[in-house]
Amino acid sequence: MKIRKKKPSFLLFVPFVLVFFIPLLIAEAGFSNSITLEDVIGIALANNKQVLDSQASLQIAELNLERAEKLFGSPQINLNLNPWGGYYDEGGNLASSAQLNIGGAIKFPGGTDISLNYQGTHDYESGSYDGSYSLELYQSLFQDSGLSPSAIELYNARKNLEKAHLNLEQLQKEIILTTVKSFYEILGISDSLNLVKRKTALSQKELEETIREKDSGLVGELDILRAKIELAEKNKQLSKLEDQLALVKEQFCHSIGTEKDSAFVFPPIQEEKLREKVKELLAKEIAEEALLSQSELREAQWTIDEKRLQLRKKEKDTSANWSLSIGYTSEKLPQPAQWQANIGVSYNLFDGGRAKLLVEIARIDLEKAERNFEDIKENIQFELSSKRDALKESLSQLNLWELREEEMELKYQLAEERFALGILSSSEFEEFQLQEMELKNSYQSALCNLLDSYLSYQTSLGMELDIGELVESDKSDRYL
Repeated sequence: MKIRKKKPSFLLFVPFVLVFFIPLLIAEAGFSNSITLEDVIGIALANNKQVLDSQASLQIAELNLERAEKLFGSPQINLNLNPWGGYYDEGGNLASSAQLNIGGAIKFPGGTDISLNYQGTHDYESGSYDGSYSLELYQSLFQDSGLSPSAIELYNARKNLEKAHLNLEQLQKEIILTTVKSFYEILGISDSLNLVKRKTALSQKELEETIREKDSGLVGELDILRAKIELAEKNKQLSKLEDQLALVKEQFCHSIGTEKDSAFVFPPIQEEKLREKVKELLAKEIAEEALLSQSELREAQWTIDEKRLQLRKKEKDTSANWSLSIGYTSEKLPQPAQWQANIGVSYNLFDGGRAKLLVEIARIDLEKAERNFEDIKENIQFELSSKRDALKESLSQLNLWELREEEMELKYQLAEERFALGILSSSEFEEFQLQEMELKNSYQSALCNLLDSYLSYQTSLGMELDIGELVESDKSDRYL
């Protein structure tokens, strides 16, 4: 009987969307107490503490970016009100007044600042009010706009937001990979347990048969002892697998945050579709974009950008700073209105060479970051090649099991004929059935390993996981 997998259709599964409506999944799982692979992944993503922390970090990064963007053009307004103040006039008499100061400034990333200030004074004794305002335009000359404080803060905010997105996406994929692998690991242990149960039952029958043969004088005590030892070994193995299955399932349920008595529905892997996807992926060369999309390499590139920005800033500190300011002050008795313009320059004449040393240190740091980038790139190239080779090996292993499957099919047909002719006993034929069952388990294990290798290589290449195309979540005859 040849092993063939069903070929149903299933909608494309996008695991990262599940986290937004996972409460519905949890509620459904709680009522039905039957959880599919799709449900398991969604629950794992929703309940994982690291994911929740990463989502919180992403929200903070978004708020910091919004704050940094507002620094570019949003005005800052200050209000200072003194409702009463006392002073002595020229005659030595105590007088009182109220003062109002309102100031505002708009700072632009190009080094332009526009400020407006208003000052008003009300004299309580005379009832007079005197007010004036001043307007000033300040412009830094020959300045790199990317080195202004607001520009640097905006750069850091954008970088941190991109990091937060990358960390969340990478974490979600890792959780999905771990969940899928652990999910089918439970199935593998269950298959092994069923096999050992059959072997234990067969050993029990063989022991009973050996006892009957001893009563007929065909065998001795040594044969019975051997049969008992074999049965005891099978019972020991059976008990060990039962404990292992219970422990692994309980640990898995705890890790994803669901009840330990939940019934899992194991969807069959669409073998032909998986083979097709694997061959398509192996036919593609590892592109430069796949290398640059690696989280570790992107972190190294961000470090280079940061060190380069620091070097530019240190170099700027060693040069002269030119500025132009133009201001206007309205009339305020006894002073008339006036315009004022200034061109200024500031330069650090002597600091003992500290600024130049800081520039040299920044340059060395940049070179180190660039060398580190190249080293990481080579390591990632090697890791991707290793995962690619592992995927090819998994496919070859499955092909080997397919040949063994065809061999077993022929042997099974021959065994059926020999059993029908009475050449094989029922025990011998049952042993052959157990061999076929063991082959099926090994074949299923190889298929799960191919799925795991494929998803792992997909993740390394920065691709979206297409689990929904490879498993059938709506139909299954396997429950646990």
